[in-house]
Amino acid sequence: MVWPMVNYTDEINKQLKQMFVGYHWLTFTHSQIEHHLTKTCNWLVVDSDRRKTVLSKLVSTGIKQLIQRGEVQKVRSSLTVEPQWKSVVGTKDSGYTSLTSAESVAHTSEALNAIQRRGIGARELFKLNHS
Repeated sequence: MVWPMVNYTDEINKQLKQMFVGYHWLTFTHSQIEHHLTKTCNWLVVDSDRRKTVLSKLVSTGIKQLIQRGEVQKVRSSLTVEPQWKSVVGTKDSGYTSLTSAESVAHTSEALNAIQRRGIGARELFKLNHS
C-alpha cells in the first residue's frame, strides 16, 4: 500500500470527479490536478519518487475514465501550451475547443459497464462501442 488509506485509488478518483464537478468553469493541467488533490486530501503526501509516480499514474487513469464516461474533455484554447481538461458542462459556451473525439467516449451499455471500475484501452472501447 502506497498511502495509509484503504481504497486510496477510489478516493483519489472520487476527489478528481468532485473537482471537475465543483469547478466546471475551470480548466486544469496535470500538475494543477495533482496539486489540488494533495491539498484536498490531507493523507495524500507526496514525499518520494514512488508516490509521485503512483499519483501521476492515478491522475492519468482517472482522467481517462472520466473522458470515457463523457464527463470531461481534453481542451485547448489559443493560449494553451500544455494539455488541459475541463468538465463537459463548462466546455459548451467557453472559448475552449474540445480535443476529445467521439470515439473516446463510451456509447453502449457494454462499454459503460466495462469502464465502471477503471478506464480501458482505446481499441477495446472501439470494439465495445461498435459491437
